[in-house]
Amino acid sequence: MTTEPAVATVPTTTDLLTLPPPPAHVHFIGIGGIGMSGLARILHAWGYRVSGSDAASSATTDALVREGVAIVIGHHDATLAGQCDLLVTTLRAERGGRVEIAAAHAAGASIVKRGHLLALLANERRSVAVAGTHGKSTTTGMLTVALRELGADPTYAIGAVLAATGANAAPGDGPFMAVEADEFDRAFLWLRPEVAVVTSVAYDHPDIFSTEEDYDAAFAEFVTGIQQGGTLVLSADDGGCQRLRERLRARLHPSARIVTYGETADADWRLERETEGWRIHAPGGDVGTLRLQVPGTHNAHNATAAVAALGAFGFNFGAAARAVSAYSGVGRRFELKGTTRGIAVIDDYAHHPDEIVATLQAARERYSGRRVWIAFQPHTFSRTQALLAEFARALDGADRCVLLAIFPSGETDTLGISSGSIADQMTSEVTLAADPDAAAAQLVASLQAGDVLLTLGAGDVTRVGSLVLTRLAESSETAHAPGGGGAASAPARRRPLQRAIPARGATRTIPEAPHLKIMEQAAMSLATTMRVGGPADLLVRASTPDDLAAAVRWGAEEGLPITVIGGGSNLLVGDGGIRGLTVVARTPGERAEKLIAWKDEGDAVLVTVGAQAPLSWAGRFCAEHGWRGMDWGVGLPGQIGGATANNAGAHGTELKDHLVAIELLHESGTVERVPAEWLAATYRMTKIKGAPRPRPWTILRATFRLPKGDRERLVHLADDHAAFRKRTQPTGACSGSTFANPPGDFAGRLLEEAGLKGHTIGNVQLSPKHANWVVNNGGGTAAEVWALIEHARAVVRDRFGIDLRPEIERVGEPND
Repeated sequence: MTTEPAVATVPTTTDLLTLPPPPAHVHFIGIGGIGMSGLARILHAWGYRVSGSDAASSATTDALVREGVAIVIGHHDATLAGQCDLLVTTLRAERGGRVEIAAAHAAGASIVKRGHLLALLANERRSVAVAGTHGKSTTTGMLTVALRELGADPTYAIGAVLAATGANAAPGDGPFMAVEADEFDRAFLWLRPEVAVVTSVAYDHPDIFSTEEDYDAAFAEFVTGIQQGGTLVLSADDGGCQRLRERLRARLHPSARIVTYGETADADWRLERETEGWRIHAPGGDVGTLRLQVPGTHNAHNATAAVAALGAFGFNFGAAARAVSAYSGVGRRFELKGTTRGIAVIDDYAHHPDEIVATLQAARERYSGRRVWIAFQPHTFSRTQALLAEFARALDGADRCVLLAIFPSGETDTLGISSGSIADQMTSEVTLAADPDAAAAQLVASLQAGDVLLTLGAGDVTRVGSLVLTRLAESSETAHAPGGGGAASAPARRRPLQRAIPARGATRTIPEAPHLKIMEQAAMSLATTMRVGGPADLLVRASTPDDLAAAVRWGAEEGLPITVIGGGSNLLVGDGGIRGLTVVARTPGERAEKLIAWKDEGDAVLVTVGAQAPLSWAGRFCAEHGWRGMDWGVGLPGQIGGATANNAGAHGTELKDHLVAIELLHESGTVERVPAEWLAATYRMTKIKGAPRPRPWTILRATFRLPKGDRERLVHLADDHAAFRKRTQPTGACSGSTFANPPGDFAGRLLEEAGLKGHTIGNVQLSPKHANWVVNNGGGTAAEVWALIEHARAVVRDRFGIDLRPEIERVGEPND
């Protein structure tokens, strides 16, 4: 393989021990990268003058510019680099940034690698550095979420976007820093952590490490950098970690200690599988339960590593286990991109054979009995050549596979290797695709209802999932079997169980609650704020939590699919209606007071609200009683149940900020009160919202802890919120917010700047008053609404490189 000479000629400053104080000028070459952008954001928040360059613009560079970072596209203009005090680069960025590096060197600037800068930030704090061939992003994310849950407010830098915050790095006010320690370019050797975690050691990056011995030696060198009195948390189950332990017998500082974790019987932190979840046995004999929001045995191991690391810092075992359980994921780590026509699409960064195996196992556990496809893009020719047989064996674990062309990531020598080289060694069904568009075309023609698609790799394979979802949604409702057979995949068009339908003219009730009347062929256009959608087979209105539980239990006993809705905002019912039983959990504000109860706690009040209570009414009720924390909901549509499931929010506040617990009805019919952490709430997302319908949980009540405040001021604030909504948002037959705001920006601004404000398809339009609301001008259909949403999404994606996430949920079916 040929290599560029740039690495040897870069005049890096290896003796820099501390950062220059702000407002020093720091310039990043390759600032659009996930690691570089995160560090740039931290320094920008700390008052540094930050600038950067990148080969091409992206959603990341656009967001940084909006945040006040000066960026030049291309590496030909060295003006900013020539003005900086500190220039930051990476091995791959150096290859195009020679002009900028030369200008910075000539101006006397210090020049450091990204790993060196990361160490300058981390080594001044109580840092935990997570290394490993696999699992380091997830484990670092778990530690970050846990430290936040424990009130430690850490600084963090991860190689992926954390779902809980919408960012991959951010400064914190606490003493801790959680760092993903990347072995690429030996970047982790700069770190001097108090606690180091090594999740796995399996040969990788052959462009940097010539042999497995060289790779193992680098991990040993990283670990020996642990601070005096520090702790190494090491996997007891990973063979590479055990090789590492042998190397370390005489090299660690005498005051440093090693603790192990895993399912091995002699692990210090022993992981044990339970019927529903996992149990951790701590070194002192305590036993704790681990309830994770992410699937897979590998994630249970990652969580145990995080708990052990928190234990090394002195955190209480039980509190640490609960805090880790709040983790809900990072971007491109088993990330559900969407479900269309019964096909689930999941995106993951897995680009090593071991990672492919682990992700596939998680998919088998989550979607038992379903056919699993993999669309995989190999990353670099050197890795593909070194691990060719391992890739073939890992991919053979899928039912079907599509291989994209290798993503070179700067490599120019193909080494005579291609994706076809992997296919030649595979025994399962595999096809080749030149690029994401070609792969998506193959998949759309072949996927069937019930299939699960995993898009795996470190390159632009991530585009495949969105392309597949969009094209499936745009195509006819009949999915074609492989080869174009024409097998229908949509659910049956008529009622699933004739025994559940009353004879014409008969009135049917629910035995557990005979006052609840079951309606047949009920118009869903009357139950949603957009006033679109076909009829529900069966519909019952449940105005209290007990009624809701009775209705759901009856539907389950009858074997019906069950759809629970509240106020009908942010809900798009298909023109073909909803099969099975629809339960409308809604009570008008004038009758909602019976749904609320409270307990005085001195400085605060514990308030429990039934799912049917309108959010706006609840917000005003609390304000009028002098309770702070719910006023933001005044003027918003929807009910408490839906607001909780969606983690609704406005005016800088989210529902999760004051949520203490929720009362759940399980699909088994049992009722359980669970802590707010169970919900794993992030920005406009929760565990419940992310679950496919019919969902296994129904919210009956939500409990909030609200501080006491000045009643007059709170009422005035509630009035302001109501006036703001009336002034800025449309009324009538319309949605709530159509798209969630992307990190650092507003969906409405992007839509308006893209020229979409007032854009019309058929009888629906993006409101001329607020571009992020869909308005039904009369006679609109669900098909028109979704076409408008997909058009707007595509325009914004093409214009800004940002894929807006719809907040509107689709239920029911298309028209006949």
